[in-house]
Amino acid sequence: MKFSVISSTLPMALSVSIPRAIPTGSWLISIESRYPLYLFDIIQANNGGFWYNKAPSSNCPDEVEGLDCSKYPGTQTAFIEGSVNGTVSLDVAVPGGQQVYVAPDGALSYTTPHSAALPEGAITTGFHRYRSETFGAPIMLSFAGKSIVACPSPESKDVYQIYVGGTNGQNCSWVNVYAETSSSDAYEFTA
Repeated sequence: MKFSVISSTLPMALSVSIPRAIPTGSWLISIESRYPLYLFDIIQANNGGFWYNKAPSSNCPDEVEGLDCSKYPGTQTAFIEGSVNGTVSLDVAVPGGQQVYVAPDGALSYTTPHSAALPEGAITTGFHRYRSETFGAPIMLSFAGKSIVACPSPESKDVYQIYVGGTNGQNCSWVNVYAETSSSDAYEFTA
């Protein structure tokens, strides 16, 4: 009897103790909010910020000599871990890439193409992808232990900007942030 109890619990113990790796490569970010807003969708890069329910501002400049824009038809906002631990960049082809950062007002933001310039007080490190062992073990994204929120845009009641930490905005909703493996074929995003 003791042998059957041990043998029946051993597979369960082994499955719990074996950590599953976080996938490498690029990924999308989707948000989920249940109260007071009901949101669930992929966020998009648009004019320097990240948005729920707003089209991406992907771009491939036709005027660049030798650049074949047919290779970069993508509009999907994908991310990749930066070369420095705790950093994140957009998964784009533009030389120099586009760094993701938290602006002084808390807005999740990204740099303009061909520029590493950041506003004074911007924070670039603190991003962390991890596997949550609840609800099917999804890959989550966090930033330095701060909450991530979606705040309504003044331009439309259905558009929300993504912020890190508290904001002075009204009607913001705390969101879960999921990192889903994907790829991108976008050249750059305007900022």
